[in-house]
Amino acid sequence: MVSVRFFDSYDEIEAWTRIHSEGAVLSDKTPLLANLSMQENIALMDEVHRFMPIKASQTLARRLLAKLNLSHIEGKRVGACSDFELFATMLLRAERMPKDEIFIVLPLSLLGHADAVEQTLALIALLDSPKAISILELNSNRMHYQGQTCHILD
Repeated sequence: MVSVRFFDSYDEIEAWTRIHSEGAVLSDKTPLLANLSMQENIALMDEVHRFMPIKASQTLARRLLAKLNLSHIEGKRVGACSDFELFATMLLRAERMPKDEIFIVLPLSLLGHADAVEQTLALIALLDSPKAISILELNSNRMHYQGQTCHILD
């Protein structure tokens, strides 16, 4: 199950992620590479961190996009994708990082709309990652998480 941690400020979130270096961070500070396709952005993690051959890493990236029902974006670049498609690609990229956890920083800001919490949790459910996943959010957005399928940490 996804955990949600709440903070009073963005500075507190940044400080927390610096202390907890065991997690791959998904945030506006970890943008996708604009000159690569979504498939290449995901594949790059395996090529760099696992020395996986390009063909194998891109095949895996295609399978991961298909798992999230996003095969149609594999060849798209950053400028041709919606915020949701960019977010999903960032999630898959974080999943392929050699880290034990994934920290999603302010998904409401990244996706920019009220359905962001539901969309984030639905993507995480589809991903079905063995990694621990934590959403790091501001206290002012706590109400959006009430009644959702996530564990709220106080």
